[in-house]
Amino acid sequence: MLHDSGVLHRDLKPSNVLFSTVRGRQRVLVADLGLAKSIAHASGFTVVAGTPGYMAPEQAVPGGGIDVRTDVHALGALTYHMLTGRPPHAALTPPSRLRPGIPRQVDHIVLRALERDRQRRWASAQTYASALHAATGPDRRRTRVLRVLRRTVASAAVLALLALLGAAAPTAGWVRVTDSTGALSVAVPRDWASQLRDSGWEPAAVGLAEGRRPGLLVGADLGAWADPLSPAPGVFAGLSATMAGGSAPPRAPAHGRCRPGPDRPVGVADSRGRVRRWTECGGTTVSYSEVVLAAGTADVVYVQVKQVGPDDRTDEVLRSLRLRRP
Repeated sequence: MLHDSGVLHRDLKPSNVLFSTVRGRQRVLVADLGLAKSIAHASGFTVVAGTPGYMAPEQAVPGGGIDVRTDVHALGALTYHMLTGRPPHAALTPPSRLRPGIPRQVDHIVLRALERDRQRRWASAQTYASALHAATGPDRRRTRVLRVLRRTVASAAVLALLALLGAAAPTAGWVRVTDSTGALSVAVPRDWASQLRDSGWEPAAVGLAEGRRPGLLVGADLGAWADPLSPAPGVFAGLSATMAGGSAPPRAPAHGRCRPGPDRPVGVADSRGRVRRWTECGGTTVSYSEVVLAAGTADVVYVQVKQVGPDDRTDEVLRSLRLRRP
């Protein structure tokens, strides 16, 4: 556990919790450690960081001091969202009032995790988990809570499918990830999905229209993403309103130590664009695909695929791309 290793996550939220199956066993993975911080140095942190709706009140105050109870608050917010189908707000309604069948004791446990005063929260994630386990012990109460959770998850999945254009389950062995706004999602091979950053991007960095827009970066090792020769595959996908200067193409990375391949056209749903490909980077099997997709006056989508090995999975990644139109 992160806390046992002396690390706070500081940005626990639905998009940072990934579900996987390894050797037939289900696993829950915590993604995006970009805001993680050593517990030993947390009390002196002076920058506001976190996601509204899930971050603890003390995170909104520079120098407010944080500890493991900050992550306990986020875990409480995640539990509340799972039980009710909505994130918590300032005026908290007990989950049982929104979802009949939830025991009152569960109400008290979850609301204690969401206390504004961290002194009144559970002292650790372990004590919070133990309290939930005891309140939903191996009897009818646990069955009732699990039934509520299944209904909530099912309804959330339906809403997500309706929100995405032509949404479909990812290829077997792939994982779908979504940016923090829900505007776009993409599926990648499971071993590419170890880490996720989902807080958006600045399209002007590649010559597209200025202004921060939805975007995500998912990869096996995001710390090594910027190293063009590192064997760490992944995908970046971001939206831009229009191309800067009309129809000018974006400034794709040079990939100077790679072998350029021929451009080729590509179509994804109602969008069209071109794939620019680089291979044999630095004499390795690392390769890059740069893609710009556009559909009339709709959003431009910029995609970068970094791969390792002889197989080119660019088209599979592009076919999995889903956008939520306004």
